[in-house]
Amino acid sequence: MLRYGLALTFLVPLVLAAPGPASAASGGFYATADGAQATCPSEEVVWLDLAQSRYYHKTQPSYGKSGGVYACITAARAKAYREAKEAASDTAKSG
Repeated sequence: MLRYGLALTFLVPLVLAAPGPASAASGGFYATADGAQATCPSEEVVWLDLAQSRYYHKTQPSYGKSGGVYACITAARAKAYREAKEAASDTAKSG
């Protein structure tokens, strides 16, 4: 039993620190925009609001807010996330 405890002590931090999906069951969801962009370099990366099943573009104020993850837009659409109808921020419009 002690062996399993020691193994978990060393393996769990390694698994949690690994780059890539936000969780093992996330299926194309990422903790960072860069992680998502690395898997789909020619696609737009969007922010998924997990509670509302909506996605936000980088120009929208809710992009990157708490309670969500990053994904490639095709993955978001394939998982039935809907586009959020939120106006682009003033900063994004001018930049």
